[in-house]
Amino acid sequence: MRSCGRTPVSFLETGLATISGIQADFHLESLTPQISALARSLPERHVVNVAVVGRFKAGKSSFLNDIVGRELLPVDVLPATSVITQVSYGQADRAEVRYLDGRSGEIDLGELAEYVTEKNNPENVKRVGVVDVELESLAAFRTVRFVDTPGLGSIFSETTKTSLEWLPDIGAAVVALTVDPPLAESDLRLLRDVMRSTPEIVILLTKVDQVAGEQAHAVETFISSEIRERLGREIPIYPYSTRPGFEHLRDRFRDYLVDRVVGHHEERLEEILGHKLSTLVRECREYLALAEAATEVDEHARAGLLELTRREQGNLDQVHRAIRVLARDLERRAHDTLVEAYSGLLSLTLASVATDFDTQSRAWRGHLGKTSEAFQRWVDTALRREMGKVLPSGEKFLAPILAEAEGLFRRAVRGFQDRLAGAVETALGLHFSGATFAAEVEPPCFPRIRVDKTFDIPLDMAWFVVPMPVFRRLIYRRLRSQLPWEVEKNLIRLAGQWNEAAKRSIEGMSRQAQDFMDREAATVIDLATSGENKRERVMAAMARLDEIDSGEQGSLPARPMKAAEKGTPHTDG
Repeated sequence: MRSCGRTPVSFLETGLATISGIQADFHLESLTPQISALARSLPERHVVNVAVVGRFKAGKSSFLNDIVGRELLPVDVLPATSVITQVSYGQADRAEVRYLDGRSGEIDLGELAEYVTEKNNPENVKRVGVVDVELESLAAFRTVRFVDTPGLGSIFSETTKTSLEWLPDIGAAVVALTVDPPLAESDLRLLRDVMRSTPEIVILLTKVDQVAGEQAHAVETFISSEIRERLGREIPIYPYSTRPGFEHLRDRFRDYLVDRVVGHHEERLEEILGHKLSTLVRECREYLALAEAATEVDEHARAGLLELTRREQGNLDQVHRAIRVLARDLERRAHDTLVEAYSGLLSLTLASVATDFDTQSRAWRGHLGKTSEAFQRWVDTALRREMGKVLPSGEKFLAPILAEAEGLFRRAVRGFQDRLAGAVETALGLHFSGATFAAEVEPPCFPRIRVDKTFDIPLDMAWFVVPMPVFRRLIYRRLRSQLPWEVEKNLIRLAGQWNEAAKRSIEGMSRQAQDFMDREAATVIDLATSGENKRERVMAAMARLDEIDSGEQGSLPARPMKAAEKGTPHTDG
């Protein structure tokens, strides 16, 4: 493909316009996100978006705080919302909130947590779209925009609407993995998604201070081997820790960023944008290859393909029913898992709250009204803290089930695609893999913690007649007796919220799998259907793709090969 550096804008714009036209002409809806992302990238060629992604508590915020040289991004026990935070160089320290309704406004840097954390912005009630932060301390990274993409690596939130829409905009990616556990299935899914959008990926192996040097090396070797085997490529790995004594690791990775991304800014942009365009061309070609092959065979062969495809389309009702049965079974398993898990957490949480009550209540002074108010404030704070501690456990308990669900739905889709590919190969002799199915999972929301009033109204109104020196011990006993109910109530609420999230996730994946198969069948039928000037349109579209690739032979596959030439079966992933 022609070098983007030699023709920085015109070549990309021409290629994008070409693919956009083909996409519209042949109704290739699966290409829309990539096309939109490349279109957004063209006006911003002065900066590389470096996304910092990974599972919750993988050390993303700590890394970014270390890069900027201050405790800027909140590091909390609670997951962040789906709010994207962008951090870049500026001549003055400032922060701006851009809302989903188009409004914007500056905020103090100290107020950042009010907008980007689940604790202060539950369920993103403030309707924040993006928070932009500019810092003088990032002068060494003038051509870089660091992007905190909260929870992209989470089984739930890696596919939140905000994160999914932003993922194709990635220029380079820093993928944070922890030494314990070193590599989860969700991490591999994340890496696959990131690889589609950028060739510039580096793994940040965080929290290496928690293991011995030999063990850290073993973890690094394991991750490298798994990625090579599962993803088919090498990705550089940098051990990292924000603890004292690990400054050499931080300096090493900082040098990598300065040299690789900042020092060779134009080259990185050329590679990144060229990668995005190459991906679009390759995916577009595969669809057109099917349409081209359909125009080259006789009517009998084309009719055979349509018959086979429509037969598979007709079998989809049975496939859909099987998927729905599978979804209901997975939902029951998720429910049972949560009930058992949170029953086990009850006694531990209650013990922690009771111990804190015994300590904090000693400082409460004054009449019954003040004591009651102090208790209400304390119990709200204590329960929020404890719920924050156990909140991630829901993901831990559900992750295996949801990972299994995604795998089962993916295999169901892949099975359908294989049968569809078999029909295409039988009729046309063409290898056709189709689009990659990636399930989107609805993220959970942190439940609102509600604490009931401890006393009834008449007693509350009569606080001034209660002699505290006489009744203090009795009243404190009454307050302490409320704790089991408050803890159990909020744990039940939390477990119920997780259960609903799991149900929505499984139902969502089930529905997406069904919709995806319906679209794939309809697309194949549409591409294979003979129409007026169909061959001329297809050949013209292929010629336009060849023009994009004419600058450098071999940078992109000329066109998909016939199945007999291919020699290897399609693999998912």
